[in-house]
Amino acid sequence: IKIIFHTQPEPIPLLSLDKEKIKIALQNIIDNGIKYNVQNGEVRINIHKLTDKPYVQVDIEDTGIGIPEKDLPNMFNKFFRSDNVVKQDTRGTGLGLHITKNIIENHGGKI
Repeated sequence: IKIIFHTQPEPIPLLSLDKEKIKIALQNIIDNGIKYNVQNGEVRINIHKLTDKPYVQVDIEDTGIGIPEKDLPNMFNKFFRSDNVVKQDTRGTGLGLHITKNIIENHGGKI
């Protein structure tokens, strides 16, 4: 899996955040992008400062199996795992995205 990291040319401002918790949230999303990807796939990470708000935006995209549209309303629910994910990898608790959402929202962000 190829990991591609992009950031804007100007420096990202200093942020007030819980470094360890944000690290957990980003690792959860990036790990999912790697774990459920296809052979020779990509995970793209893009960080940029929003021009109209004092925030940064982190976009993480991958070429993996995705989440079926019918499952999108449940993807952040505790213990939820989509059928296509369970078929590919039977391990997992269904807590990663739930925890990630809570961390991001507790920092004033949205996912």
